[in-house]
Amino acid sequence: MMILCVQTDADRKQLNDTYQHKINPCQVELEKQNENQYCKILVAVVPIQETEAWMLADKELLKKEINTDETDIKLGIHRAPESIANPKEVIENAIRVTRKNLTKKRRRNLSISDLYLPIGQGMDLKKLESLASYQDFKENIKKAFRKLNLLHNKHNK
Repeated sequence: MMILCVQTDADRKQLNDTYQHKINPCQVELEKQNENQYCKILVAVVPIQETEAWMLADKELLKKEINTDETDIKLGIHRAPESIANPKEVIENAIRVTRKNLTKKRRRNLSISDLYLPIGQGMDLKKLESLASYQDFKENIKKAFRKLNLLHNKHNK
C-alpha cells in the first residue's frame, strides 16, 4: 500500500478543527509505527458536515436515483451542499417526499443506503469541484503523489 486514505466527517466543524482533533493525531500515531509494516502517506478525506453532502453535489443524479422530477426546493435540496447542517437527513426527507405520492403498490422501500453505490459510481467529479472539502482532498492527493515522486511540480494536475 502506498497511500492510506482516512475519511472522517467534519460534523459541523471547520476543516481546521477536524484536522487538529482527528487527522493530525492519526498522522502522529502513524509516524510512530514501523515503516516496514505501515503505510505512512496519509490522505485525508474530510467532507464538510457529512459524506452525504458530496451526494448533494449532483442534484440531478440524486433525483434520477430516487426517481423523481420534483423541484430541488420541494425536495429540500436547493441549498449549497456544504451549507446543509444534516445532509443525510435532507436526503432521507427527499426520499420520503418522492414516495408519499406513490400508490402503496408502486412504492418501494428505498433508503439512503441504496443510494451510496449508484451515486458514488455515477457522480461526475466536476460536480464536486465547487466544494471546499473536495478541493482540500485533491490537494491532499497531490501532496501524496509528490511524496511518492509521481507528481513532480506544483503545476501538474
